[in-house]
Amino acid sequence: MDTRQIEYILKIAEENNITHAAAKLFITQSALNQQLIKLENEIGTPLFHRSRTNWHLTEAGEIYIRNAKEIMRLKRETYQTIHDLSDGKCGHLSVGFTAGRGINMFTQVYATFHRAIPM
Repeated sequence: MDTRQIEYILKIAEENNITHAAAKLFITQSALNQQLIKLENEIGTPLFHRSRTNWHLTEAGEIYIRNAKEIMRLKRETYQTIHDLSDGKCGHLSVGFTAGRGINMFTQVYATFHRAIPM
């Protein structure tokens, strides 16, 4: 998932300055400004009140930033869950056993299994 544009806007808001944000993102100020203008054209309203030294969020910008942070949180959480799944740290386990010895075998290994992989 490419969330670069969201990260760019979050950095501008964090720094309150496009020049500082561009430096921290290791891109040119011009490239960062182009991304911001592209997004503002897409949504149809400015996200920042611009001044030479200090940028402040507009009301639309505050809405965007609030939701952008949530999107980034969901991305991190999703990637972590998928990583845990691929590492075998989560998922589903189906256990079957026979009526005769199965219950005895299960009760002997369950405690060890539960300590190794708590739910």
